[in-house]
Amino acid sequence: MTTVPSARALRGLACASLVFLALCGGDDGGGARAQSASPALADTSASSNRPAPPDGQPAVLTSPTPGIKFASRSATFVWTNTGANQYGFSIQSATSATPVVDTVTSATTLTVTNLPIDGAGLVVRLRSRFKGKWLPANEYQFTAAGYTAAQSTAAVKPWSDPIALPLVPASAANLPDGKLLLWAARSPTSFSTSSSEAYTYTSVFDPATRSSSPMTVTATGHQMFCPGLSMLADGSVLVTGGSDATKTSIYDPALGGWATGAQLGIARAYQSSTTMSDGSVFTVGGSWNGGLGGKYGEVWSASTRTWRTLAGVPANMPDASNVSNPPLAGPDAAGVYRGDNHMWLFGAAGGWVFHAGPAAAMHWIDTRGSGAILQAGPRSDDPYAMTASAVMYDIGKILKLGGAPNHDSGNAFNTAYIIDINAGPPNPATVRKVSPMAYGRTFVNSVVLPNGEVFVMGGQTQPVTFSDSYSVLAAELWSPVFERFITLPPMQKPRNYHSVALLLLDGRVLAGGGGLCGCPADHPDAEIYTPPYLLAPDGTPAPRPAITAAPATATWGSQIAVATDRAAASFALVRMASATHSVNTDQRRIPLAFTGTAGNYQLGIPADRGVVLPGNYMLFALDGSGVPSVARTINIR
Repeated sequence: MTTVPSARALRGLACASLVFLALCGGDDGGGARAQSASPALADTSASSNRPAPPDGQPAVLTSPTPGIKFASRSATFVWTNTGANQYGFSIQSATSATPVVDTVTSATTLTVTNLPIDGAGLVVRLRSRFKGKWLPANEYQFTAAGYTAAQSTAAVKPWSDPIALPLVPASAANLPDGKLLLWAARSPTSFSTSSSEAYTYTSVFDPATRSSSPMTVTATGHQMFCPGLSMLADGSVLVTGGSDATKTSIYDPALGGWATGAQLGIARAYQSSTTMSDGSVFTVGGSWNGGLGGKYGEVWSASTRTWRTLAGVPANMPDASNVSNPPLAGPDAAGVYRGDNHMWLFGAAGGWVFHAGPAAAMHWIDTRGSGAILQAGPRSDDPYAMTASAVMYDIGKILKLGGAPNHDSGNAFNTAYIIDINAGPPNPATVRKVSPMAYGRTFVNSVVLPNGEVFVMGGQTQPVTFSDSYSVLAAELWSPVFERFITLPPMQKPRNYHSVALLLLDGRVLAGGGGLCGCPADHPDAEIYTPPYLLAPDGTPAPRPAITAAPATATWGSQIAVATDRAAASFALVRMASATHSVNTDQRRIPLAFTGTAGNYQLGIPADRGVVLPGNYMLFALDGSGVPSVARTINIR
């Protein structure tokens, strides 16, 4: 391969990676800073202002847009056809003296598949040759996919110091104004199952001020400990069962308080629930309280606001009679007391719900009429995995990670799987095993970010309730592009049994709680994590786009007008969520198609109600470097 002759090919590489970024403008990936900081890295406009030589015009890169951050290892470069005999094309990384590519071609397009993924600055040089003479090069600056160490693995203090809370937040939910609803049990630091203690301590936390409202005692006759949680279409929070196993309560953000809901038909606790496409709520399982077994599915109707039992949806344990038709519950060493707990449920269209685990067998659940269960195949080689985490990071795609062979014993798994349910019911899901986490984790929490990455925090390498033993303090971040985890700096406090994690409107993540035992494992506090996408390659805060106008409401299949203060490269919805006991069935990320330029866009809300469940969403705009805006709240129903 012929090497393009150049006196400037390695200009700017005398400084190391982060120095290069700081001096050459790599922190935002934009050509503007490079132009002012270093004439050698001039952008297209600067290069094209040179007088045209008499024997030809230098080619100009037309795609990708200079200044962006690449999304993967691959990119196709296109430039203008100026009639040159040959074009010289090279890519130089700030972290290597060896060019990524250095070639000569007569074509006007080139696909590169070996781009680095370390978040470093890249310089693309494009030259044109006429009659044996190379014209001066045009140079363009980009940023490699991935993150530098300063953004991720070696970020300086990405976690806040612990923030004191008035209670141990064993449960939490997003509120429309960006605050978080937190609650414990019959006291700020302990629980019971006594019907004489039918009340709950609650508080509202404001991430902006890092302050909490005074504790209030919720007197709905319901100790809301170990319940099922679901976010309703209007943004209210439905809490079912728990210590008071037949009770339900509803928190209305508009009123700022709790109200009593219709009683369950079946007493239950440690169950899961999920909102469905019509705004109704499905729940199943939950033998931790209210008796062992018999925890059939139930549906709360959004129209009648009452419950009906689904006789065709039992939460049976596996035994010799159902080997060929495996049930919803898993083979926990503690039997049904634990085996029908904490199911991973995902609402779909038309009254269907997908059951992803913890049992090794997956299912489609039909909630119409008396209900039915259809087999959806095994979760690859993944066994029963209690207190694992499962999160929908893209439309119909679920990342499952961690868990343990029993609720209270065994070594935690570090494995991860992608479950694809886009074929819909009654078709089996497609499952792929991906690269594992650095740590086995049970009692783990995961949060999907607006760019599709999944933030993983807390948990233990062996499940020990009400204990800080075997704690995993280091967080991990999973990339949907590279399907692998990177290890992030550690938290200060363990976040194990009875901990929570939720996405905030500003794109950060709150992790809090653990314990609720009146013991040394109690953690009435929280920490806030700043993900790598909010940092420039040198580790300083990245400039952020801003949404300057967006509607407060939308409906399925509609187009909405959104304005930003700069060009946006993508938009995404992330559903506001609730979390307890490693279960978060509400969160899901939905990338949006859009049209428009120069800060004025039309965004398409998907028409499929099983994709966009009714409720409140965070709407994010992300720029060409992948930096998200602060979200706007939008209600879709």
